[in-house]
Amino acid sequence: MPLINDEEVRVHDLLKVSCMNKQPDYTERPAKSFKILFSLLFCGVTLVLMLAALIYSAWRGQRQLDSARPRQSLAALGQALRTFQAQEGRFPADLRELDARIWKGQRAAQISADGSALLAASGHYTYTYQRVSSVKAAVWATPVGPRYEEAATHFWYLTPTQVEKWMGPALTPQNVGVVRTIPSEQQLRWLMMTEQLPSTRTAKRSKTGFSFLPF
Repeated sequence: MPLINDEEVRVHDLLKVSCMNKQPDYTERPAKSFKILFSLLFCGVTLVLMLAALIYSAWRGQRQLDSARPRQSLAALGQALRTFQAQEGRFPADLRELDARIWKGQRAAQISADGSALLAASGHYTYTYQRVSSVKAAVWATPVGPRYEEAATHFWYLTPTQVEKWMGPALTPQNVGVVRTIPSEQQLRWLMMTEQLPSTRTAKRSKTGFSFLPF
C-alpha cells in the first residue's frame, strides 16, 4: 500500500481550501435583490410625485387664469335698483343710498367716494350708475383687470317696468370715459354695441322703432 507523502498532503489541503472558498454566498443574493427592489420602488414613487406636481401646477395655473376672467353681475344690480324704486317710488340718488337700503351696508367698501361706481374686484367688473329721474336710471358694466379685453361692456337703461340692454366689446382707455354719460343710440353703435332684444319685444321694435333711451 503506497504511503502518502507530505507533499501530497499539502496539495490536498490547498485544493480543499480552494473549493471551500469557491462555494457561493447565498446570503448576498437576498440583500442585492432588496436593494434593486428598493431602488425601483423609489424611482416609481419619485415619478408619481413629479407627475402629481406637474398636474397640480397646471391645474393651479388654469384656475388662476379662470379667476382673472371678468364675470358680470349686472342682473343682480338691476334687480336691486328696481327693488329700491318699488319701495321708495324713485331710483336711489347714488349707490351709497342703494347699499344702505337694500344691501344693508355690505357693499360700502366697494363703492366709490362719490357713490357713482361700484368695483366688484372678484368679478373684475366696475359698475357705474346714474339716476336720470325718479323713474329712469342707467348703469354701465365695464370689465377690468388683466383679461378685460376678453369680456363685454354692458349698458342698461332702466325704468320700473322695462330694461333696455346693450352689449359690446370692452371699452378702451381712450373711450372708457363714456361711462360718465347717458349715451344716445347712435353713440352706443359707434362703440360697436348692439341692443339685446328679448324675443317678446323683437317684433314690436321692428314695427314701431320704439326705444326709451333719452335722445
